[in-house]
Amino acid sequence: MNTQLKDYTVPSIGDKFIVRGLVSASELNGKGGIVRRYDPKTGRYQVEIAHRDTPVAMKRENLALSEIKSPPSRNGTAMHVLIPCHVQDDHRVKRFNQCLESLASQSVPKFSVFIGLSGKPACRNQAMKLIRTMAEKKPLVNWFVLDDGVEERAQFEHYRRLLEISILANPNAWLMFLDNDDMFHPARVSSFKEFVTSPGMIQHKCPVFKCQGKLLLNSEKVGQDGVNFADIVAGGKPLQELTIMDTEGGTVDNEYFDYGVQTSVLKRFMELTPLGITSHSNCDCRFAQSLMRLCMLGWHKNPVSWIAHYKLSQEAKNLAVLNGDIATYNNHASMSVKLSVEDHELARKFSLGTGRIAMHRRGVEEKVIQMYARNEKAERESKQEMIALFRQIGHPDLGQILWGQTCEQFASHFSKKMVQQNKTWWSTGNPDKEAYFGRS
Repeated sequence: MNTQLKDYTVPSIGDKFIVRGLVSASELNGKGGIVRRYDPKTGRYQVEIAHRDTPVAMKRENLALSEIKSPPSRNGTAMHVLIPCHVQDDHRVKRFNQCLESLASQSVPKFSVFIGLSGKPACRNQAMKLIRTMAEKKPLVNWFVLDDGVEERAQFEHYRRLLEISILANPNAWLMFLDNDDMFHPARVSSFKEFVTSPGMIQHKCPVFKCQGKLLLNSEKVGQDGVNFADIVAGGKPLQELTIMDTEGGTVDNEYFDYGVQTSVLKRFMELTPLGITSHSNCDCRFAQSLMRLCMLGWHKNPVSWIAHYKLSQEAKNLAVLNGDIATYNNHASMSVKLSVEDHELARKFSLGTGRIAMHRRGVEEKVIQMYARNEKAERESKQEMIALFRQIGHPDLGQILWGQTCEQFASHFSKKMVQQNKTWWSTGNPDKEAYFGRS
């Protein structure tokens, strides 16, 4: 295994290591040993060291892994699950534990999980203990964690770093995506792996496929203590027969975690997406549009297993926009809205609440980020649709201003070369693979 990759590896029972960095017991440095168990109460590993009768408790940073009992697969059908994990409170930690439990319940025994942590130090420590405990329960799963002490990191900046670690393990792996407050169906990894090795996928060399089925669970109805897959039923049907259930009666959007993609797809997306965009909270919309575009071009297949996903009602959020209630909006939105100087200026100009301006701006940003620097016709059509919406609320000029400000903001992040590369990537017709994925 790559030496650098071992630094991100979560040890499991049976892994071999070399002791490093001890100060009070420096005589043990350089000695070899074996991991025997993890103690979540102390956050230390009980390890067995050569020529020593009693086990020793050590921190992870003192274990330089030398041999992994179950190394990650290096073949082309390796399945990697990428999880950006921001844990800012105990509630998020509990949700993350449910997420980990769903991974531990997968029917396929061996795959790799890559987790990027951010949030308050105490919450990150709790999350790390959960991961290490899970690694002890599921030793055949390879667990990799990036925790570099960052308290705030955008979702796609997490993915940028997790992609680098995933490539160290296997540059040709199939990638799956999971939010830290969502759960996988027990057969999701196995069905995806079975699908990518099917004759049709191999014959057509499809780099992406979409799983449209999704079980949507309102967290307020399910409760805060978790959910057992076996206990969920809808319309009298057992869980295994469900395809889509939306407890709020809403629609299922196109979201990037519905897809399985080859590493080359995410790699090319990151190459063509500057920091100012990957650090934006709506970057997921841009990536989802990219994947949907690939499916529209015929590179699309659909396995049967689906993700179980917590999703709050849109009704409360939409009502908050109409009422200019930013506190309620932030309570129901995945990313909170912050007020800017421009928002205050536009609020005075149009005699609207500052919160309402900020929420309208967020809606415009979500639309623009999907189409900017891609296809001029699509951009014009999107702008017309957005202005029409503002016309319905009596403020078409506000729509024009917000659209212009947003485009100007995004333009500052793209070089001319990157704009042209994105337009090629988004070109109509059947794109050549080098334009989409770069030279291999």
